[in-house]
Amino acid sequence: MTAANVTPLVPEATPASDLIADALAKLKQDPGALFEVEVLVLLRQARKADPARWARIRHAAKEAKSVSLADLDKLTQDGANDSAEGDSEIFPEVTLWPTPVDGAELLDGLAIIIRRHVIADPATIHAAALWAALTWFIDVVNVAPIANVTAPEKRCGKTVLLGLPSAGRVQHRPRRTVPCPATLAADPVD
Repeated sequence: MTAANVTPLVPEATPASDLIADALAKLKQDPGALFEVEVLVLLRQARKADPARWARIRHAAKEAKSVSLADLDKLTQDGANDSAEGDSEIFPEVTLWPTPVDGAELLDGLAIIIRRHVIADPATIHAAALWAALTWFIDVVNVAPIANVTAPEKRCGKTVLLGLPSAGRVQHRPRRTVPCPATLAADPVD
């Protein structure tokens, strides 16, 4: 027997799979790969112990353009839970108010809050209050409007109006979106 034909009794060790690297490689096909529970645990450890590796991971996620870095940061913070039961959800469950709520009084209160921060005509204030209230019923309606805030001038309060509903839990599940070209917004998605 020659040395070339001899197979070792102990197989060569194969390197352990790096779950984070695997998830980053799959991001284009599976945007949720980084949000798997096992991967989130490893990401939290990397964020805490190895800032250089964490920066590289964030950069790779940003380059993939399929993951929200804000969501990634929120889910990998020190206080985030490891359980799969929903504690690590992006949107935590909201407890219901213990007594019935008067809708007219609620909308008037929302309008007053919005009016404190935004200068606009009453119809715009009431529309913003109605839209913020509607976000709490999004799961039970068939059609829902999109808040399209526009104005003829720069620096007139559009960002304040958009940021106000998400402050103080006025809006349910607040999410920011980026503007898209009108042709994309008008084309139906199949």
